[in-house]
Amino acid sequence: MRMIKYTPKFGYCYAVFYAPTYAVGTPFLGISDLTTDGDAVSNFRICSTGVIVEMNSQFKVMKKLKLIGEPYKVMKNTAFIKGMFTSAVEVAKFTGASLKTVSGIRGSIKRVVKDTQRPGAFRATFEDKILMSDIVFCRTWYGIDIPRFCNPIISYGNTRMLKTHGQLRWERNIPLPSKKDSTYVHHDEVLDKAREERVFAGLTVPKKIEKALPFKQKQRVGVMNDMAEVDKRRQTNLLTKLSLPTKRPFKKTFMNDQEKQIHSMVQRLAHLDKEYAKKKLDSRVKSAERIRKRDQKVQDKRDANKKEMKKAAYKKGGKAMAGGKGRGKK
Repeated sequence: MRMIKYTPKFGYCYAVFYAPTYAVGTPFLGISDLTTDGDAVSNFRICSTGVIVEMNSQFKVMKKLKLIGEPYKVMKNTAFIKGMFTSAVEVAKFTGASLKTVSGIRGSIKRVVKDTQRPGAFRATFEDKILMSDIVFCRTWYGIDIPRFCNPIISYGNTRMLKTHGQLRWERNIPLPSKKDSTYVHHDEVLDKAREERVFAGLTVPKKIEKALPFKQKQRVGVMNDMAEVDKRRQTNLLTKLSLPTKRPFKKTFMNDQEKQIHSMVQRLAHLDKEYAKKKLDSRVKSAERIRKRDQKVQDKRDANKKEMKKAAYKKGGKAMAGGKGRGKK
């Protein structure tokens, strides 16, 4: 019954248990206990209801197991993984098993690595080069043994029922055993730290490939001494130095009340800066438009004067040419 915790809530599931033979389709009802030290109880709880769907002498029940490792050396499509197994024998059993990283790159286990410092390390190949920060998973299954125990009850009223583990612990005041890796971690600012967000480098296209690309898709030339970029970098460095949250909340920790107030203040200041920059841009656009109209007026007057001067010059030249031709005819 412990495996029921892996099934959806209020959903159907398959359960396997050891019992006498019954016809397929027979309904059954599961009840914890109706007596306490021989006396009937006034309240009880129905644990399960269901129907028998199959009878067999043995069933193969498997449970999902996910093994986790991390690379300690990467060379192109080959990587050396540690932390997934504890000995070379385990690696030998899983030789050829499929692997997968968090980013979705598939691979397989090849051979054991003889390394005394890292027992259980192995060499694996992937379909693409993985990063040192990637986590490697190996999805496996292992069998579950079904307890072969059945205690049929002939007379329910006169039969002494077996006590459950919970009842025995409660009577003897024995605490419930718990595994350290099976308990949920208490939420704390220190413990709730997530993985560091990885910042990937920009995409660089090789020159041979770039020559064959169309002009629109070619890499743009970076602007040297870009004041906007420098100002943006300076603001980011200032926020980092003051340990203040940026426009987005922290991903590493849950913010307390003081950090929330600081984050709200930074958001308001960023909003005011945005509005100030917007007004400044609008005034700059209006000023540029006013200067353009003024220059256009001056240019129109200049063009009109130049046109009049050309007209007068052409008129004067035409009269001179006409006077010379008249004197020649005489």
